Amino acid sequence: MFSFAMIITLFFMIFPEGIISAFSKDQDVIIIGAKTLRAISLFFPLFGFQQVYASLFQALGRGREALILSLSRQGIFLMPSILILPKIFELNGVIFSQTVADFFTILVTGILAIILNSKLKEEENSYNFLNEKIS
Repeated sequence: MFSFAMIITLFFMIFPEGIISAFSKDQDVIIIGAKTLRAISLFFPLFGFQQVYASLFQALGRGREALILSLSRQGIFLMPSILILPKIFELNGVIFSQTVADFFTILVTGILAIILNSKLKEEENSYNFLNEKIS
């Protein structure tokens, strides 16, 4: 999934004008759209990481973490970004609000992943310790 996301990201970064011009011939729309496409593509390669962990938390019965990750990108972080950033950065605030939301979502996913991985390691070590005692 990461490889596919990287290819798409490179395509979006290299040819955004061509992609946007398929939808509009207005030069201003193409310029703003190309900048926006590049901005929203920055964290696209890491989107799979976030989705895998959201699914993993759900599969492990950790509903709170799964809910946090599911709501993070489009709710918890995007709504404040879209309300605050344009007041500070005007059009660039609108353009980069999704990128900022993606960044914080990846950050939260990383923190929750580290916590989960350390808990799983502890459980594995406890299990191995008990098996050694029984043997």
